[in-house]
Amino acid sequence: MAAAILGVLVLLPLIWLAGLAFTGAGTVTAQHFQEAFGDALTRKAVVNSIILSAGVAIGAALLGVPLAWAVSRTNMPFGNAVRYVAVATFVIPPYLTASAWILLGGPNAGRINVLLRSLTGTDITLFNVFSLPGLIFVMSLYAYPLVFLPVANALSELPGELEESSQTLGAGRLRTFFCVTLPLVLPAVAAGVTLAFLEAISEFGAPAVLGIPAGVTVITTRLVAYLQYPPELQLAAAVSLPSIGFVVILLYIQRRLLGKRGYGVVSGGPGSGARKVRFTGWRRWLILSLVLPVPVASLALPGLTLASAAFSKAWGRGLTRENITLENFRTTLGGSSGAMQALAHSVELAVGAATIATVLGLLLAYSARRQLLIGARFHSTVAVIPYALPGVVLGIGLFAAYTHAPIQLYGTLFVIVLAYVTRTLPLTFTVTAAGLQQINADLELAARTLGASGARAATGITLPLLGLSLISSWILAFMPSLSEFSASVVLATGQTQVASTYIYNLEAEGRFEEVAALGVCMVIITLVAFLLLQVARSYVKVRRD
Repeated sequence: MAAAILGVLVLLPLIWLAGLAFTGAGTVTAQHFQEAFGDALTRKAVVNSIILSAGVAIGAALLGVPLAWAVSRTNMPFGNAVRYVAVATFVIPPYLTASAWILLGGPNAGRINVLLRSLTGTDITLFNVFSLPGLIFVMSLYAYPLVFLPVANALSELPGELEESSQTLGAGRLRTFFCVTLPLVLPAVAAGVTLAFLEAISEFGAPAVLGIPAGVTVITTRLVAYLQYPPELQLAAAVSLPSIGFVVILLYIQRRLLGKRGYGVVSGGPGSGARKVRFTGWRRWLILSLVLPVPVASLALPGLTLASAAFSKAWGRGLTRENITLENFRTTLGGSSGAMQALAHSVELAVGAATIATVLGLLLAYSARRQLLIGARFHSTVAVIPYALPGVVLGIGLFAAYTHAPIQLYGTLFVIVLAYVTRTLPLTFTVTAAGLQQINADLELAARTLGASGARAATGITLPLLGLSLISSWILAFMPSLSEFSASVVLATGQTQVASTYIYNLEAEGRFEEVAALGVCMVIITLVAFLLLQVARSYVKVRRD
């Protein structure tokens, strides 16, 4: 059963992709690869993708590592609040962040450039989001929490005696950071940088919103272009397979590089534990002022800009009394606009996909951890393969697999559910497997010794203990599913629009006020769901303890 589920979700789309890429006129051929990569635009898209992903990875590290150090290792004011704001950056999807930065950093009417012109009395254009550097900047603001979170956790666990010893021997704080602290948290930095690189190379939303108007084509936008009428599936598949291979090679290189070095810390006793650098007086506030622009630019500015535009008759005129209106919400969510149906589809699909992915993740994790499957390690590996699949590539695979008999699902909401479940299964599997690892299998064995069946022992003992992990899995699956764009843009049709694709169409028409209104609705839904699940987590924790 588990093998069949993994085959349908993961292996079948990959098999169809390989078949399309390597076959033509009934024979095995490399013609599609030659044609695809013989195109100058495709080659340019590959180069742009590598530059973009490397730039975002570096930018995320430059933003995330200092912020993690300030939050975890200093006594700067409002440290916990800054940490929460950094995590909350994920609430605004990258395509909405890009939309907000059009209003902020557009070369003509962007509020930052307009403000500078009014202050200087010149025609200066300080910042242009419609460029490759602008795209790197905006995507780095979304991706930096991927570096911040693992590095902040690593810094919190790092014993403070090491840094104190370095300073006792004459090293300054800066040298201590680069020679002692940074090397010890290098695995966390490498993991975060890799995640940021993967996020950038697989992202479609922000490159579509900012890159296409600027003439900056990347792999994901090029793949979607291959699916325009008439669709060229063979060429799309030929470009997709090397993309998957590149991601797999990147993960392998990262593992090999880190595997050759040791990063262990030998410490213990009452003195162990992270010790914060104690700044006094104005220096504490200086640290805050140096790192605060990061969460402000990533969350506060985009969030306030979207809210301002959502309640404005014309976003360029600012939020004045005469310009305030609720008409954008009435227009966007009115029965005839289609936005309400798209938003309802997104909520339904996110709830359904999160629930299915959580149940499947539980079944697969339980079967693998309890060795109920032959080849449990293989199943565990296959379950996390979708993590290395860009959403557009997965969408193309599902499009190829389910657009013909005997299983024709294209044009239905079910094929989009399949995409969302496949995309989030690695998250639910990993979280649930980690939770199971902390539960001793002897508890079930004791119950069975007392006469309980295997199913009753699992549902009566293990399942309640897994409550927190299952809730976390559901949250992690729901939030990206609600705003998923990369696979949706390939699989959604006029009758199965979701909120992300509807926003993209509004964006293309220049209806930024309605984009903002629908975006605000999505953020509110995400926040409400997150808060409700946090309440559920607290309830389960109290009952368990």
